[in-house]
Amino acid sequence: MQTNLTATFDDRILDQMIENHPLKKLLTVEEVAETVLFLAHASNQMNGIDILLNAGATIK
Repeated sequence: MQTNLTATFDDRILDQMIENHPLKKLLTVEEVAETVLFLAHASNQMNGIDILLNAGATIK
């Protein structure tokens, strides 16, 4: 994810992370916030679920 922490990473590491990602980009803080907002407004029927924000990188 693009944060202040990853801003200090060597560009080669970031380039490798981006290249290995299905969408060829890093997750943003705004994308995580959108998911949190969705869950905050979700039905009470939604519970006990993991939501992976990885563009399907770990689909088996």
